[in-house]
Amino acid sequence: MYVMGCDLGLGNYKEASGHRGGAPEMRMWPACTVPVESLGISLYGGDDKSERRIDVGGRMWAVGVSLDSGARGAEEMHAGYVGSAPWLAQLGYALRHRGRVDRLVLGLPVDEWSIPQNHELTKSSAAEAARLSGTQLAEVLVVPQPLGAYVDANVRKSGGLMKQRVLVVDPGRYTVDWTLFVKGKLQPDGSGSDRRGAVSRIIEGVQQHLWQDARARIDEGRIREALDSGLTEIMVKGKQVECGDAIAGITSRVVDEALLEIRRTLRIESDVDTVLLTGGGSKYYRARLMEVFGEGLVQEVPEPVMANARGYWWYGAHAA
Repeated sequence: MYVMGCDLGLGNYKEASGHRGGAPEMRMWPACTVPVESLGISLYGGDDKSERRIDVGGRMWAVGVSLDSGARGAEEMHAGYVGSAPWLAQLGYALRHRGRVDRLVLGLPVDEWSIPQNHELTKSSAAEAARLSGTQLAEVLVVPQPLGAYVDANVRKSGGLMKQRVLVVDPGRYTVDWTLFVKGKLQPDGSGSDRRGAVSRIIEGVQQHLWQDARARIDEGRIREALDSGLTEIMVKGKQVECGDAIAGITSRVVDEALLEIRRTLRIESDVDTVLLTGGGSKYYRARLMEVFGEGLVQEVPEPVMANARGYWWYGAHAA
């Protein structure tokens, strides 16, 4: 059985794929997906022929475009994202040259996953992406996003999490998702999604700070690159501007807003055995989660950006 676990995030596309019984191959590229005409033109002649391309509805799309390419409209979070042209281009390109995929596992934010119609939309959209790629797709499983990290961590602990109350916190580009698992079962009352705690809110806050402090409108992509690299200096009008204190203050406010909602849904926050931290925004949440739940309970999964994709693959390879 050939299985693919795909995390179609809006920061990066992450994938684990391979045959059951073996080790999955891991792939990741920027989620930036734009019409080819939006790409910049190289000064050395022509556009960048190395970009991944796929035709969606008669329009050619570039997949995995670098943030510094100058392309516009690279990221967009909206209710109709699943099944949109950028979403189809991402998954369609990933499915190319596979021949046949026996099981594809896709995750949705917790709040979206809880709506049955979204399962059908995701499955039908995946079938369309497979048609575009020329790949035969046998089955699609739709799971809540944090399930991937939970399964990944449980495998590493040889099933040790199955007896615990485990809270998975997954800060992403446009949402922070959390899910409570009790003895291996998802508890809807202790789970949720909140866009107020997303990494994009931190980026927007830094953008507003630079406008107020330096009267400069800085592109979100430039700020995101600096934050992803762990830098506190951002190029503004040809000069590096130190933003460390502002970034720390903005991050604290955004994380605390999300934690208020997480603690509200948990009701009895002390009755948690393990807090698993995963996702591309995990570094922003680490210290505050340790303060709230205790340092000994918070565990950051290895390579947190890839954890959901790894867990999706394992779940797909072993689900009945």
